[in-house]
Amino acid sequence: MERFRDMIRREVWVNVNPSSVPGGLKVIDPKWVFKEKSDSRFRARLVCLGYSQIPGVDFSDIYAPVGNDVTFHVVMVLQLIFGLHEVLLDVETAFIYGKLEEEIHMGIPTGYKEVYQDRGKDTVLKLPTAMYGLVQAA
Repeated sequence: MERFRDMIRREVWVNVNPSSVPGGLKVIDPKWVFKEKSDSRFRARLVCLGYSQIPGVDFSDIYAPVGNDVTFHVVMVLQLIFGLHEVLLDVETAFIYGKLEEEIHMGIPTGYKEVYQDRGKDTVLKLPTAMYGLVQAA
């Protein structure tokens, strides 16, 4: 529930009426993914079912920045040569900082009504920022 509240606080979605979804755009279904961590804690993550996105309609380009092993080795050598110290950072909710250029709509996730008591089935969520599971998220 913590990540769910984080997404609400960071305004990952905006409540809109289903009639405001432009024709030709599909409302993507959400899904809760549950995982047990190594320290026996349980985590829940709300994701979009990005595999249902249509190329050319829901997204145009795919880009995933990745580092390769050569870059890692060069950085390690530079660290040794110049006596640098590394710092490891873990950005919580890193994927929800990216802004979307396309108009993406998501259905209501299970548990939504428990957080927003005044909303009903006449709500669709418009995503102004990227969310886990979307093709654009990486």
